[in-house]
Amino acid sequence: MSQTYNATKPESGVTSLGELYQIIRDHIAACVSMFSGTSYPASPVAGQGSFRTDLGSLGQGLPKLYFADGWHDIDYNSTIYNEVVAARGSAASIDVRLDVGINEDGTFKGSAPASSWWTTESQTPTYVSTTQFTVPTDLTAIYTVGRAVYFTGVAGAPQYSRVVSSSYGAPNTTVNITDAVLDVSLSGVFYGQMKYNVGLYDSATVTKSGIVELATQAEFLTMTDATRYVTSDLVADVLQYQEIYIDSGAMVALTTNGAESGTYEFPTNDHMIDYFAFDGATEEFISFKFRFPSVWDRSTIKVKFFWAPGDAACTAGDTVEWEIGGVAISDDDPIDATLGTAQVITDIVLAGKDGDLHLTSATPAITIGGTPALGDLVLFKASRNVSGTDDMTEDAWLFGITIQFKINQAVAAW
Repeated sequence: MSQTYNATKPESGVTSLGELYQIIRDHIAACVSMFSGTSYPASPVAGQGSFRTDLGSLGQGLPKLYFADGWHDIDYNSTIYNEVVAARGSAASIDVRLDVGINEDGTFKGSAPASSWWTTESQTPTYVSTTQFTVPTDLTAIYTVGRAVYFTGVAGAPQYSRVVSSSYGAPNTTVNITDAVLDVSLSGVFYGQMKYNVGLYDSATVTKSGIVELATQAEFLTMTDATRYVTSDLVADVLQYQEIYIDSGAMVALTTNGAESGTYEFPTNDHMIDYFAFDGATEEFISFKFRFPSVWDRSTIKVKFFWAPGDAACTAGDTVEWEIGGVAISDDDPIDATLGTAQVITDIVLAGKDGDLHLTSATPAITIGGTPALGDLVLFKASRNVSGTDDMTEDAWLFGITIQFKINQAVAAW
């Protein structure tokens, strides 16, 4: 037992020599024992210290000081230990929480927060590889880049990682993760809160998604906004096609079965229009040449025909067919080259007959013959396809055509 500290103070003229001797012996005995023993002193005074030697470890036999309300630990653990236990629960609970982010050897598993931070994935995951799994339906909004995930059922579960990428291909979302922790025993997946910034910086070659305000198509076309962004898709959508008109005045009739050229003045307002008259029984032809702008992508083109019946005797509802084909001629190519496959478009005589302008729909896609290259001269040949469903017996007058072609590049300087 720890020695009792004798708080009696010697008094002059009061304390006898024997009493003084006993007080001195008690003080010496207490100092020698350092107030230690197998039990605390029976009659301690405030401020008296004691150390239990029978509890087996420093953690259990901490030095104590006596105060009016009892014995108190004087080790640093008293404050820290009590605060941790009060705030976080039992030691066992703390151990479970630490296991989320720290291995038994003290190394970090990664940025893995406490259990309340996780959400259970309601869909059943399917193992694909050690770094890839799938889940049903489109969950790309859940499995975003950098999001923390952990897995159950796998070896060493729970195993933690982060999302590298996710993509949807019906009916599943495929998720790629950073760590090779998955195996065929995968049974469950949990995902953490949305990752906004984990302090990682990607290289300059990595594309990152973000939020910007995009210009509308109208704002882009009218150039009325100088602050919003324009995507390459919008530019391609707005600027992917160009059109050019070729008038009959730029065409010539073939020597062999050529259409008859003419000019007509409309009687009321004196409009003068060039035309080629195509017979209703014999197939007749015209030709023209054209160099496409260097923005042309050299793919297929489409054509629309401007025309009118050449005689008021025609019948509304009659059918007229137009046909056109072309071939590209490069430097040092033979000029007398074979046309590509011609395409036909059908139109109907309107109620106004010869007094109304007729515009056909677009032809099917026309493949230009040869091997089209930038700067080529393209030769065209057009005709009235009287051998098809064309049943208007009168002449058909051709005024001109519009060619539509696709673009995919800027014009390079010469």
